[in-house]
Amino acid sequence: MAPSLRNSHKSNKEYEEAKFNAEKNDADAQYLMGQHYYSAIDSINNYEKAYYWYYKAMQNGSVYAMFNLVNMYYKGIGTDKDEKAGASILKFLAKEGIGAAQYTLAQKYEDGSGVEQDDEKALHWFQQSAENGFSIGQLEMGRYYVETQPTKAYGWFLKCAEQNVSDCQNSIIIMNLLGQGTIIDLKKAFEWALKSAENKDPEGQYLLSTLYLKGKGTLTDKKKAFYYCNLSAEQNYAKAQYLLSQMYFEGTGTLKHGRKGFEWCEKSAINNNVDAQLVLGKFYFFGEGVQSNKKLSAKWIRVAYENGNEDAKTFWEENELWKYE
Repeated sequence: MAPSLRNSHKSNKEYEEAKFNAEKNDADAQYLMGQHYYSAIDSINNYEKAYYWYYKAMQNGSVYAMFNLVNMYYKGIGTDKDEKAGASILKFLAKEGIGAAQYTLAQKYEDGSGVEQDDEKALHWFQQSAENGFSIGQLEMGRYYVETQPTKAYGWFLKCAEQNVSDCQNSIIIMNLLGQGTIIDLKKAFEWALKSAENKDPEGQYLLSTLYLKGKGTLTDKKKAFYYCNLSAEQNYAKAQYLLSQMYFEGTGTLKHGRKGFEWCEKSAINNNVDAQLVLGKFYFFGEGVQSNKKLSAKWIRVAYENGNEDAKTFWEENELWKYE
């Protein structure tokens, strides 16, 4: 954990001690001085002084200072913008086996920022970060292999999921449901969905809701399905908003409530859920749950078919909705 001046806003004692030690060439103290000036604790922002102390700390081997200097070089904060200098520090840290630096360096090779763009080197450093246990690197490798080598992808996602990263947990859920890269295992899918939902991840909450709704990997429980779907929808997850609208319309796990069903369908459509867009367009066309409005119907049906919904395109043509634009 990086050192910090936690109480410097209450007393100058820690600051004075850090300053004294920094002048004695103590790397941690120099890093603290950099933090002090960068974060504007008990002073106005002074990025040039922050840069000065971070640079001193880097010279004395402070990894934390090196990371901060990378950011300052890339953004030109407290010093001239110099992406090559930032990349040089990243290369040093990456070769020292620091997973976060390896991952960031991979991103730079991917983008060509401070280094010549090189997909092979990007993949190399993503893999190095993953092998060093850096969870986001493991996520990246899982995504890289998911289409071509799903078994390998599953292995990387699993390592990442075990570090409590929700994106990886959600990938493991889906792959267990589909038998992608592993055998179909509904119980495992349910267990990982519980973990993701406990992390308050909206996709995990949605997936858990669907498992309770369909009784996959667990007993069917429509009230719990509604509960987790609602949690996800409240976090603006479009798929959950659409499912929640259906649950209100049908009275699944809750009392029927047409108005709430319509409102959640509308929110989902606004969040670009194509199924919700089609249904909303039909509501306006037929005047179901809302006053008929052919212009709004045409608007949402057009959006749905432009987003690739073939049923929306058919509905558009059969009802000649271009007339109402």
